[in-house]
Amino acid sequence: MINDGILLLEDGVFGIIPSAPCAKSLQSLIKQGVTVYALIDDVKARGIEAKSAVNIQLIDYDKFVQLTIDYRRVQSWY
Repeated sequence: MINDGILLLEDGVFGIIPSAPCAKSLQSLIKQGVTVYALIDDVKARGIEAKSAVNIQLIDYDKFVQLTIDYRRVQSWY
């Protein structure tokens, strides 16, 4: 079982839109057992509808902090 997670934040949240270039890759990762999260404040700030987040968990800042505790390693790409 894969115990990895990806958090989309800032402009990365555009990835939840089904027509986004990375959407198919994200859905493929989800099928493999990777949990994908998106920061709800960033989704709202960019005018993206929450219902676009198919199989993606929308989270707040409290959950963001919890993820840093729940996962053993944290890597950031900007």
